[in-house]
Amino acid sequence: MKDQNDPMEPPSRSTLLIIDDQPSSIFILGQLLSPEYRVEFATGGTDGLHKARQLQPDLILLDVSMPDMDGYTVCQHLKSEENTRAIPVLFITLLNDPENECHGLQLGALDYITKPFNAETISQKIRNHLRVQQQLRVLTNANQEMVRQAQSREWVEQLTLHDLKSPLGWIVNLPVLLEEIEGTTEAHLAVADQAGKAAYRMLDTINHAMDLYKLENQVISLPSDSIDLTTLLDQLCRDLQPVAASRKVTLRIVDANSAACTVQGAFHLLYSLFGNLLKNAIEASPEQQEVTIRLFPGHTVQIHNHGAVPETIRPHFFEKFVTHGKKQGSGLGAYAASLISRLHKGGITLCAGMEETEIAVQLPPGPTP
Repeated sequence: MKDQNDPMEPPSRSTLLIIDDQPSSIFILGQLLSPEYRVEFATGGTDGLHKARQLQPDLILLDVSMPDMDGYTVCQHLKSEENTRAIPVLFITLLNDPENECHGLQLGALDYITKPFNAETISQKIRNHLRVQQQLRVLTNANQEMVRQAQSREWVEQLTLHDLKSPLGWIVNLPVLLEEIEGTTEAHLAVADQAGKAAYRMLDTINHAMDLYKLENQVISLPSDSIDLTTLLDQLCRDLQPVAASRKVTLRIVDANSAACTVQGAFHLLYSLFGNLLKNAIEASPEQQEVTIRLFPGHTVQIHNHGAVPETIRPHFFEKFVTHGKKQGSGLGAYAASLISRLHKGGITLCAGMEETEIAVQLPPGPTP
């Protein structure tokens, strides 16, 4: 028995439109189908096309040979119009040669039934086609709802990230503001400094998230700036020196006197790429060890650190949310670096040994001066 509450089942009173110029065919089909469906009919192609537009039936049974407009032409009109193209069409005709059947199916009909037909067979075919259409409607509605929810969530996330940046920027500057207030003690400044550092980390996370969103959705424009990698890496090492020092790790560029290495792209994105990799290397290094950066011919930058990437995550190292041994790790640094390298039409590889790790980033050269 059909479950009336099953969303995948067609409604019990679906509307069928019969388009046929033979009264006998209309009578037989009407008698057969009216107990289960609401049946409408038209005695010609022109009238049938008009009623299809007006009634929006759930399924159309269409004859081929009609004097005013043949069924093939009616089907062409139905499938070419926005509000009728989704209505399933079943041809019912005396024309039983394969050529006509193939032509009808090519026009977009779902089935081609020849007269005389078996009553039970045609009833079952109609049920099957209506069930498929109902399932398509359920899936389409579910997909549209998923898209709507995703768009809504995306809008909320972007608005939240944007609105958080302003108050966090104020907290970052809190230590400077407190220094100007009379009566501020060293204890006050120490607490404010900790709050400022926490706010800075949050601000950095927000900026990181917004960059990731743009990269993943390919809504970021890539400038055509010429960037000297030696200069960029030197600046980055200076900026990360406090981070390295806090972990008792030395950060050093070797072979710094090599020829200038110029690439084309976005400075802030490449800064983020190498910054993410270097911070990972610093955090993974044991104390009193050295993280080194080398530039090789072919615009390749190699970052080396002591401490091996665990074997379990090596195959997934550049995937989203992959991390190991970091209580506050997001697993986004290497993933973002991979996205940025691809955006610059470059590549990134991992080589991990027993006690050390090397990451190589290769970028295409910039324009020759």
